[in-house]
Amino acid sequence: MTVPVEGTADVLIASHEAELLAVKTGFSTLERAELRLAVRELATNVVRHAGGGTIRLLAEGSRLTVEAIDSGPGIPNVDLAFADGYSTAGGLGYGLGTVNRVMDDVEVVTRMGKGTTVRARRSKRESKPAVPCPLEVGVATMPKPGYPDNGDGYVVRTSGSTLLVGVIDGVGHGTPAHKATLAATRYVETHIDQPLDSLFRGVALACRGTRGVVMALARIDWAASMMEYASVGNIETRAIGTSEPPGFLVRRGILGVNAPEAKVITHQWPATATLIMHSDGVASRWDDESIDGILELSANAAARELLVRFDKQKDDATVLMVKPA
Repeated sequence: MTVPVEGTADVLIASHEAELLAVKTGFSTLERAELRLAVRELATNVVRHAGGGTIRLLAEGSRLTVEAIDSGPGIPNVDLAFADGYSTAGGLGYGLGTVNRVMDDVEVVTRMGKGTTVRARRSKRESKPAVPCPLEVGVATMPKPGYPDNGDGYVVRTSGSTLLVGVIDGVGHGTPAHKATLAATRYVETHIDQPLDSLFRGVALACRGTRGVVMALARIDWAASMMEYASVGNIETRAIGTSEPPGFLVRRGILGVNAPEAKVITHQWPATATLIMHSDGVASRWDDESIDGILELSANAAARELLVRFDKQKDDATVLMVKPA
């Protein structure tokens, strides 16, 4: 379906047509509201920045694709356009940032003086039956001494037979780092079923206009005894109790500033294995012998003990542990 968009009335028509299509596709009430919001923002941008264009709506199975097409002046800085508060036309500057938060992925193709195409996709969320998790997760985190806001964050979410965990570290410390980490955490927690590489792309866009973050994510499928892992920046990750080290890749960069594409590794994950992640506020020069006995504690107690022993006291510090329950 193609909807010409030339003014405010057309913006409302486009968002209404998107909702009707979402109803036919089986989207939930919340999903329809989010899709309607994304279409409204895209259509408004077409009118405000290009004087008009078209909105195309396409349903493929359980996925909807929205395309906003115009022949306007183009976007001089695509990355900056995703930053909240950035606007070249006197608006509030939340358009593309909002679209990125509510859609699964967003692509922008722009040519200066020849127009812009924004393509955004959203899949229907499939409800997965709750499965008892055989893994125990513990987290200990502290801000840099003397600072009330913690620039570190973490993610712990289950879906079906998978557990998604991660450590996120905003660049620097204090309130600016906290804001960057909050933007990244919110994105991951609202897109937990997306592939890991897609999560990193979304976080990179969500953190534009902030100091940026470094992040490591691991998704453990305990039913399949497999783990997926990806990282950008200096989050330390260790595996204990695996027959072969997973070979955690370290990719230098900052999500939201200059991040490379995340590389996802897949590795067997036995039921006896323990995963430890920590930010760079925690010293990394320790081995299995130096933490002898800690792994016998509960995950929360073990994470706290690691933080107490190895906290540098110079930065925000976070330890996350996953171990058999």
